[in-house]
Amino acid sequence: MFKSDKVKKALVDISKGIKIDKEKFLLGTIEICLETYEEIINLTNGLLKRNNYFWNTEEKELISMALVTFAINDYGGGRFWSEFAEKLRYDTSEVTRIGKEVFENFCISNNLYFHVGNKNKGYVTSILCHAIIPNSNLPRFFDFLQDLYFKDLEEDYIDQEVEELIQYMQKLFTKYIEDDDISLVVQGSKMTIANQQLPKAFRLAFVKSPQKVATILERLLLYINQRNYGQMVEYLEQDRFDIFFDHHRFEMNGKVGPNKWGGKSQSSKKFITAQYYIENEEIYLQLPRQIIDSDYINHNIYLQISFGSQVIHEQELTLTKSRLLFKTEQELVKLPSFNTEISYKIIAGPNTIHASKGSLNREFIIFDHEGNEVNPRKLTDETIKVVTPYDSEVLTDDAETIVLKYGTYRITTVFLNEESLIIINNKVLSPNVASLKTEVEDKYRYPGIVIEESTKQYSVYSKIPTIKLRMPYGKSTVYGNLKLP
Repeated sequence: MFKSDKVKKALVDISKGIKIDKEKFLLGTIEICLETYEEIINLTNGLLKRNNYFWNTEEKELISMALVTFAINDYGGGRFWSEFAEKLRYDTSEVTRIGKEVFENFCISNNLYFHVGNKNKGYVTSILCHAIIPNSNLPRFFDFLQDLYFKDLEEDYIDQEVEELIQYMQKLFTKYIEDDDISLVVQGSKMTIANQQLPKAFRLAFVKSPQKVATILERLLLYINQRNYGQMVEYLEQDRFDIFFDHHRFEMNGKVGPNKWGGKSQSSKKFITAQYYIENEEIYLQLPRQIIDSDYINHNIYLQISFGSQVIHEQELTLTKSRLLFKTEQELVKLPSFNTEISYKIIAGPNTIHASKGSLNREFIIFDHEGNEVNPRKLTDETIKVVTPYDSEVLTDDAETIVLKYGTYRITTVFLNEESLIIINNKVLSPNVASLKTEVEDKYRYPGIVIEESTKQYSVYSKIPTIKLRMPYGKSTVYGNLKLP
């Protein structure tokens, strides 16, 4: 049986893929052109006409590849075996019998995925899984990804958030692996993700070969992000997904949001971790959107904020309108006072699904002029506000201050410059690393006059100079005006 070099290469690629990826290998990851696909179909037709009941390894590979590439290129989503038989111009019953037998044998003998459901063997499901997703499904699949991008990723491709989405999908798809549609109840409302938009076979491929399929998903979301910002799409693979994406026409249709391709809508500032905020001398706790596992989305979800072991605030949380990834809304909660042991929990029924633990504990909090929390290690020469317990004083060097005292805390406004120092609870802070170095004041030194003794030189001063010993933040203990390690 004559085979072109392209077909031979495809068969070699299959062997290599099985060797490298083992049980996670999917036949649909082998890229072939339409000409090679048609040749494989013709070769398969010739094999069937031989009416052979015994197939060697290469023949099984060819027939299996024909099944998967047909699913990719020509399957219309109807009756698979009759469509495949029509493509081969061969009897449907024989095509069905041989196709099922050969494909199952090929998968099992190579330890590749073959779907066995709760009741029956899933021959077509297995073939479509290896195809990842038929080309006929790609337009609706791209529309689904667009929904994910606008609703779940909020019009931004941020690596951490995309990774969270991928992990969430992995768990959700595993949970609904036997269902054609994904049906969820979200805080009392039913939501269905139809098989037409997110096919079961794709979900199976995602679960069984996550590294391969997740990479495709990440790439397509990146392309959507580039289009949304009016950028040129930088195609990374030039495979069928890239080619179809390039030709797919994305339409907003007023369903996702008011903005069109080429610009991002105005939205509130997003933040990933909980942090503090100050406005009009009132302290607030900003809570980011928190992903809620699908096991809990039908529960009433509550937020609890505590000072130490005492709960000081409780409220019910609502979930964002999402396509797949459910999160709580961002929250801004006014705190009754400052406390060095602040924590929060998110609770669903009897389950604590997120806890801040000690991540919010602060001896003091520093805010910039906009009221946002500032990392003490990243000060600049701008005015800041420092919140401390009532009896905790903020000491400064080369900086003016204004102190306002409240019930349990004080707010010290500090007007910084590059040489300023701040001392809070024995911690030394400065906007300038150089100012944290030990130095001898040279205000009273006579320039150009030195006393030499042996190999040493000494400067001459008109008055005794001030010696400043300064140590970096978190590494000094203060005794009076002297800072020692």
